[in-house]
Amino acid sequence: MPGYSKQILLSPLEDKYLCTACKLILSEPVQTYCGHRYCHSCVDEITSQPGIHKCIACGDEYQNDVDTTITAEQVFPDNAIKRELSGLNVQCINTGCNWKGVFRTYQEHAATCDFELINCIRSGCGEKILRRSLAEHLEDSCQMRDVHCHYCKEEVVWRDLKRHHRKCPEYLITCKFCGKKGIPRGKFTEHTDAEIGDCKKKVGLCKFKKVGCDDLVELEEMSKHDEEAQVKHLDMLFGVISQLMVQLDAMKVDPDAPTMSQKMKRKRNDALSGRTTSIYSPCFFTSRHGYKMCARIYLNGDGMGKGNHVSLFFVIMRGTFDGLLRWPFRQKVTFMLLDQNNREHVIDAFRPDPTSNSFKRPTGDMNIASGCPLFMPLSQLDSSRYAYVKDDCIFVKVIVDTTDLN
Repeated sequence: MPGYSKQILLSPLEDKYLCTACKLILSEPVQTYCGHRYCHSCVDEITSQPGIHKCIACGDEYQNDVDTTITAEQVFPDNAIKRELSGLNVQCINTGCNWKGVFRTYQEHAATCDFELINCIRSGCGEKILRRSLAEHLEDSCQMRDVHCHYCKEEVVWRDLKRHHRKCPEYLITCKFCGKKGIPRGKFTEHTDAEIGDCKKKVGLCKFKKVGCDDLVELEEMSKHDEEAQVKHLDMLFGVISQLMVQLDAMKVDPDAPTMSQKMKRKRNDALSGRTTSIYSPCFFTSRHGYKMCARIYLNGDGMGKGNHVSLFFVIMRGTFDGLLRWPFRQKVTFMLLDQNNREHVIDAFRPDPTSNSFKRPTGDMNIASGCPLFMPLSQLDSSRYAYVKDDCIFVKVIVDTTDLN
């Protein structure tokens, strides 16, 4: 440990009792070859640094006469000064402590002094308390102590209690509709249920919920809501009808397009025999009026992946609203083949090359497919360690990043 505070001495302080490095009262004193005294820990710190170390007190003055180098081998315990120190009268300088004694017993006292400020022993707390108050702090005021939620009795860390209350199913809340207090959060849905709830101002979902209206309306005000929201409801209906028209148009491209998860064994045999080398997914869209696209999978590989990999490609299709969209297509595309045991999905992604014809505005039904010919080794698809094929099905997920689309 480093030296002791000068304030502990009751007798006049002499320089010989001070460490050359830290300038505090010597702790485990050692003497260098040149005759100066250091704390043992100060020498350890000096010699742990790279390079050659000279005595701080000597400097360049005696370099030609005395070896002023400090090494672990050239220092030795200074028992004479240690004996002198051990008999000196000292005092504890912790506020409130009246202990006095001799230096040789000071370290033992300092390690147990009830008035010393120490760090809380629980990780994450960081509070400093008097040693004598540690037990009380751990029990009553440490922010990292374990407590039980008053409502659900679950054990949580006190620091996280307010966060726990925000999701606790037993925490008591007030109904925002009728003002009733003391409702367990988990019972709120039942309280406001239009059929069995006891809310004096029961609310229900708008009848246009299926087309996008998420308003909660008091049942007695439902007719008024229907009248006031006519324009909004008609706009929502028009959007749904437009989407249905787009989907009907997509079905005309390939009415028999199989899902990418059905009859896996038969589809693989078709791919191996060359009867049907690839499968198109049903089309999908980035939004109601967005890009139209699909995926194309080769279960026995294509190009450089033929015979050894599953190949997975992305296809831009001609859509009804292409004239409103930005071209070429620039959105990041992520492929996922799902492990149905949720252990290790196969994931790959790419960003479109804006100069490629695959991502320009389609002039035919669909553009040339582009993607990952080496998406997944066939040996991995068949591995018993995973469940990529389960119940004769696989599931492929395609994620299109739409963050910069209006």
